[in-house]
Amino acid sequence: MSVKSKSTYHHGDLRKALLREAPGCIAEQGLDKFTLRGLARDLGVTHGAVYKHFADKRELLVALALSGHEDFAATLRDAATRDQGVEDRIRSVARAYVRWALANDSLYQIMFGPRLNEDGRHPKLEEAIEETFRAVEALFEQQSFSKTRVRHLSVSLMTQLHGYCDLVRLRRIRVRDAKAAETYLMQSIEPLVRGLCAELD
Repeated sequence: MSVKSKSTYHHGDLRKALLREAPGCIAEQGLDKFTLRGLARDLGVTHGAVYKHFADKRELLVALALSGHEDFAATLRDAATRDQGVEDRIRSVARAYVRWALANDSLYQIMFGPRLNEDGRHPKLEEAIEETFRAVEALFEQQSFSKTRVRHLSVSLMTQLHGYCDLVRLRRIRVRDAKAAETYLMQSIEPLVRGLCAELD
């Protein structure tokens, strides 16, 4: 990673740089070994400058998770509106889910890793997480289901997709590349798609 001069950053620029560079550092070092001091060193700034923007590592991870969920939810909402038939919309969302997760591995680990808001200090993060679920729920909301059933169906779909992503990431399912991962997903998810759609008939 290239080292930046301390004078490169003007007021407000450093925060953006930290959020931009942190996922790459996490990918290289792993989430447990990643530190704000190490990130500061990679960017060529003092750790004190970093702490002016983020009080601790968790604060930075919360900011990353927030931006990640916003982009992820927008991606899923867009995928849910591309096709007319509900089966094709489910497939489109599934494809978009896995494509985004594998392309943004570090962010995805932060977003769905250990809870960052256990003490309730970051309610906006809970709202962002809920928006991701809502993006999937939109697939089923136009049907005559109760809110509880809509949530159950969306959780079922997300559980399948999340488990698949983790198995690919951990190489329990071995695929050549992201495209192959997507192709195998579309084959393996068909029984679930048919089961979900059976409830819509």
